[in-house]
This record gives sequence, structure tokens and C-alpha cells, in this order.
Amino acid sequence: MLQRDRLFALLGNAEITQELEITDKQRHQFGEVAQEMQKKIEPLMKEAQKGGNPQEIGPKIRKIRKEQEDRIEALLSDSQKKKWKEMLGKPLDLED
Repeated sequence: MLQRDRLFALLGNAEITQELEITDKQRHQFGEVAQEMQKKIEPLMKEAQKGGNPQEIGPKIRKIRKEQEDRIEALLSDSQKKKWKEMLGKPLDLED
């Protein structure tokens, strides 16, 4: 689950935020990033619902998610980043 949700798991998982010792300030900043992402993705989702081309919309959504994920990671301290990488473990290789 953590590898799938990546840093967005920090937005709604109390156990993870507690283990990483996420501050109230960081939690607030994460929320702001999530709201901004939602504002960017919402028009793309509406376009998809109206029959938009998934081959065009999907990459745009993934790009926005990656940008926001990078912004969330930048809000973590070095020790939080290290602990987060340990929590994620070895990346899953779905090709095996």
C-alpha cells in the first residue's frame, strides 16, 4: 500500500505520520499541496468523464501527482526522508 500511495499516504494515515513524527505545520503544508493537486486534476477528470482521450489525460495526471509528491517529500526533514525510505522497503518489481 505504501509503495502504491507513496507520499500521499502521509495525508491520511495517522500511524505513518506518528512514526515519522510529522509536525502540525507539515501536516498543514501537506494539505495545501493536496488541495492544489486536486484543483489541477479535477478538470482533467471532468475531461475524461466527457469522453476525453485517456492516452492524453493519464500522463498529465501522473505528471501532476509526481510534481506534488516531490513537493511533499521536500517538506520532510532528512531523518524523516530516511525513515520513510526504510518504511517503503525494496521497490516492488511487478515484472517478476
